Amino acid sequence: MMDLVEGGAKLLIFAHYLAVLDTLEKELCRAKVGYIRIDGGVSASDRPDLVKEFQTRSDVRVAVLGLQAAGQGLTLTAAS
Repeated sequence: MMDLVEGGAKLLIFAHYLAVLDTLEKELCRAKVGYIRIDGGVSASDRPDLVKEFQTRSDVRVAVLGLQAAGQGLTLTAAS
């Protein structure tokens, strides 16, 4: 994952379990990688703003996504 980010890629990472999402988030924070996270704890009204951040900000390299919350209905075309 970090090799791809360092190479300039934008990544979508889907996971089902919150513990996996939490671990990914901790690793991204430790590595100082810009990211967004959308899971069941993010309100539907906040999700479009997070998607816009991922789509438009070059410093946001990774989208950490819960399968149920982000498995459909989001446009994330900026990913590599």
